[in-house]
Amino acid sequence: MEKLFIVAADAGHYMGTPGKRCMQKYDPNKTREWVLNDRVARAFQERAAAYEGFIVVRVDDPTGRTETTLQERVALANAIEADFYWSPHHNAGINGTDRQNRHDGGIVAYCSKGSTRSPEWRDAIYDASIAAGGIRGDRTEPKARADWYVCRNTNMPAVLMEYGFMDSADDVPIILDPDYSKRMGIAAADAVAKKAGLKLKPAEKAELPCLRSPEQRYVGIVDAPEFSRAAIGTLMACGALNGTGGEKGIDMTYDMLRILTIMMRYVKHIHELKPDAPEIHDDLVEIPGGDDIVRPVEPPAPNVPTVTE
Repeated sequence: MEKLFIVAADAGHYMGTPGKRCMQKYDPNKTREWVLNDRVARAFQERAAAYEGFIVVRVDDPTGRTETTLQERVALANAIEADFYWSPHHNAGINGTDRQNRHDGGIVAYCSKGSTRSPEWRDAIYDASIAAGGIRGDRTEPKARADWYVCRNTNMPAVLMEYGFMDSADDVPIILDPDYSKRMGIAAADAVAKKAGLKLKPAEKAELPCLRSPEQRYVGIVDAPEFSRAAIGTLMACGALNGTGGEKGIDMTYDMLRILTIMMRYVKHIHELKPDAPEIHDDLVEIPGGDDIVRPVEPPAPNVPTVTE
């Protein structure tokens, strides 16, 4: 039977938590902390899907719209008998200090003061985060102990991570980069999986974008990821994409295919919002003898109104 390892993941706070946001001096948008926490949590969850038996349960509201109390988060983690509790946060307290030749900020990893099991998990995640390009600050104790509620009241080892300071001139440009959040989430998931003794799924089962090289290219429709085939077929049929999949091929990277698919879904969504827009068909039929050529069913000619100036 497949070994299961359950992690209660808790993106700290929620969208409406007062104050928790980046300093306007360094981020005119004053990005909320929950947005940054959620990015890391989602990357963690996506990476976990690549491992056998790695189950992640969000104990906060994944939409960020409603507040889930600390008591509710801990109660859920204990009720499902999670094996580990992980809470990504972003710090504050530097108040904009920007001293030359000193990095006021960095990652801080916490476990509770009295725990005997959590420190090894804390250290493993911190070390993996730094190795993945995490922010190392000028502080004497980046691996710290504090009795945060979620660390003190959970029945399993628990670690609370602060992935950088929202009021640091050094940290803010880094933590605002989605790629940084992704790397931190992946590093944490890999560290947890390694300590839990979990194995990666076979490559064909690990449907995870971050495991694929951004440079990996797909030639034909058939060898492209399944999610993208409808979009590719529609675009090729109307001439927006050249190539047949058997001759020139689509020759696109994974990320390019994702973007095209998202665009097509968005167009379809706009059509649903505006029923009088030209109809979009994405029902596909295979062309006999067409190898990997896939074309959409021909839509009726749209009735496009004349535009006058």
